[in-house]
Amino acid sequence: LRLDALIGDLQTAATAYLQSTTGKTYDSASTLHNLLVKQLIAFWYENRGSSEVHEIPYTITALTNQIGLEA
Repeated sequence: LRLDALIGDLQTAATAYLQSTTGKTYDSASTLHNLLVKQLIAFWYENRGSSEVHEIPYTITALTNQIGLEA
């Protein structure tokens, strides 16, 4: 799997995660949405192949909660 394909797959997964956890449709013009997607991609990429369970960083949790509260 090439790196660009992996990053693309992670972006797709991050967008789906945003939508499933917040109930909001991903908005590419939203700074918060883009930041959450980038944070998820970085977290998953840094922990790829790890057999350890990693706690989701507070930044991701906070962004997810904030987006969920958006009108």
